[in-house]
Amino acid sequence: MQRALPIAIAIFLCGMVSFALSRLDHVASPPHSSAPPEPSAAPIAPPPPPSTGPEDPVAHLDGLIAFYSGRGAAGTATWLDWEFVAIYSMDRARMTGDYTDWQRAESALTSAFEAGGNGFGPYLTRANFNSSMHRIDRVEADLDAASHAILLSSADRGAILSMRADARYYGGRYDEARTLYEEQLVANRRSPDALGTMAQLEWHTGHFDTAESLLDEAMGRTNADPVMGAWVLSLRATLERDRNRLDAGLAAIARAHALRPNDPHLDELAAELHELGGDDDQALHDFRAVAARTSSPQSIDGAARILRARGDTIEADELVRVARQSYDAQIALFPEAAYGHAIDHWLRLEPDDVDRMITIAEGNAEARPYGETRVKLAMAYVLADRIADARAVLDAVLATEWSTFELHAVNAIVLEREGRDASAEQAAAEAIAPGASDRLAWLTTRQ
Repeated sequence: MQRALPIAIAIFLCGMVSFALSRLDHVASPPHSSAPPEPSAAPIAPPPPPSTGPEDPVAHLDGLIAFYSGRGAAGTATWLDWEFVAIYSMDRARMTGDYTDWQRAESALTSAFEAGGNGFGPYLTRANFNSSMHRIDRVEADLDAASHAILLSSADRGAILSMRADARYYGGRYDEARTLYEEQLVANRRSPDALGTMAQLEWHTGHFDTAESLLDEAMGRTNADPVMGAWVLSLRATLERDRNRLDAGLAAIARAHALRPNDPHLDELAAELHELGGDDDQALHDFRAVAARTSSPQSIDGAARILRARGDTIEADELVRVARQSYDAQIALFPEAAYGHAIDHWLRLEPDDVDRMITIAEGNAEARPYGETRVKLAMAYVLADRIADARAVLDAVLATEWSTFELHAVNAIVLEREGRDASAEQAAAEAIAPGASDRLAWLTTRQ
């Protein structure tokens, strides 16, 4: 019988529940951004690793990776050792955006299954890896294998529910995702990570009061764990960003920094909030600092946006070139995952490269056909002057629960391009994020 890892507490606390990012799509989700904490609205971000480590959390992860990799090099590694290499490599990747960490994680998972033999191996961790790489079609088989394990703890069951819910969420099946997230809340006894992921679904579907209540409860359940507390506060900052409450977002980041200093994901989110608030000097400083420390193309893009707006085209163009090279390399390694970050680069900085922009936007929406990726696809169609295609995409999203500032603002732009009344959609966008009407000015200046 196939068997999953019976140490789900480690899976949860080491960031193995796949709520990427992210961005993070900027939460990173990732790691990610989030994920990010990818990801960016933000894809759904993962919980952080279990220890604050030294001042530099990246250096702490480097030490753990070196220790378990050393056991592998010495020929003494079990499949659990290889799994830990994968776990900590994924945590590092979410923190720094370095895709060589994802490569190391994938290689370690291969070694883990080779070492396990006879159908034994870290199925939950591999499912999480594939979910983080936006390979949603590969997740269910490993979750099925994990669910048949002889030793399956309640935390394991919660992890399985969580990843099944993610698959529904990123597939645009929000009712099914909500049902599974609610089951996860019961299975995990309303743990902070379970509450946080549920909150993100709620705010992306317009239930902001519910989302805020869930995040308040999550913060109250962190039991003074500084790493978990910082993660919950990064979610709060992202929600505040999405509602254009930038001072509240920066206040949440300041609290998160106090709990987890020198976390590059938090630094990047702070830079974005400063940029949106018009504090370009601080934003540029922060983006440059994160880029120097992690080589994050998202931070390089942030610096390029500010420099280009200032008229410093020579340095901006060089940064755009460097970021593009990084995205090209990432796409070559893990295209589905890279598309989610790369699309922002082409939308904001290289929209004249129309064919590449559309290819990335369509690939992103195909990998994860949920609200955020579809709205980004509509943006790409607007920039390519394919208004009928943008309309078809937006109508499909508007028929679902998805309700974000970006959705309504982009729909208003398309309505105007169609010669129709956009006032209701402009009002809907303003109701979600008061005063944020200029955020998408870049989408209209190329008409």
